[in-house]
Amino acid sequence: MWFIYSTFNWTVPFLSFLACLILAVATVTLYLIPLRYIVLIWGINKFTKKLRNPYAIDNNELLDFLSRVPSDVQKVQYSELKVCSSHSPIRKKRSAL
Repeated sequence: MWFIYSTFNWTVPFLSFLACLILAVATVTLYLIPLRYIVLIWGINKFTKKLRNPYAIDNNELLDFLSRVPSDVQKVQYSELKVCSSHSPIRKKRSAL
């Protein structure tokens, strides 16, 4: 369940903002439209999908969203390297040939 932790921990701000926006839209939608109408529309869509477009490829948008959230290991692997400015580089003297 690391993807839920990473989503709501704001490790990837765009995906976290998108998740919060979807939750807000779902809340307003459920407040304005009765649940039975939403279930009715969802059922009609589900059972007529193959009739409307028989060659469509099925995909799950929620799994696509969660697969884009990086894990803690991936964040460490792809983080930028920090430059230590307290140490100056040591320069070797050229020896005369």
